[in-house]
Amino acid sequence: EDVAAEVLRTCATSEDVTLEVRTPGGNLSQHFWCSTSRNAPVEDLAHRIANRVSVRGDAGTKADRVIELRKAFFPEWGAQDRDSLAWSVATGNSVRCTRDMRASNVRQDMASAAEASGESAERWALIEGVDLAGFCPERLPEFYATVRRAGERAAAKAVKRRLDAVL
Repeated sequence: EDVAAEVLRTCATSEDVTLEVRTPGGNLSQHFWCSTSRNAPVEDLAHRIANRVSVRGDAGTKADRVIELRKAFFPEWGAQDRDSLAWSVATGNSVRCTRDMRASNVRQDMASAAEASGESAERWALIEGVDLAGFCPERLPEFYATVRRAGERAAAKAVKRRLDAVL
């Protein structure tokens, strides 16, 4: 919605706006006529922008898969923002698929989650695993191995079993 709000601010003084979005797969351009965009609710404009970028790298499909998996494993999280997820994937801002999978990082992330919210190693691994399964499933074997190297064999095994059941 930040990008949509910026388009609307620009439309206050312009007749048209061309939005340039950099993505790992190349740049995208979206042209907006301010006469029609100016009166649109920011949510509608944000949705149009997200739909435009969601075709890059199957971002929309990946976002849909993550939402499906999150609903299955974490129904208490409620509604998920597809547009934001698709935007993150399309623009390369989703760190899930590029994160460093060193055991020391996993141990630190697990410890931080346990301290902040009492989250168990298995719960942390499931949350991370669900997003990996949706965004970049090819990284799951590396993830399970890293969780094991971080000293959480049982968590890796349990999460793999649970995700394998739905994938």
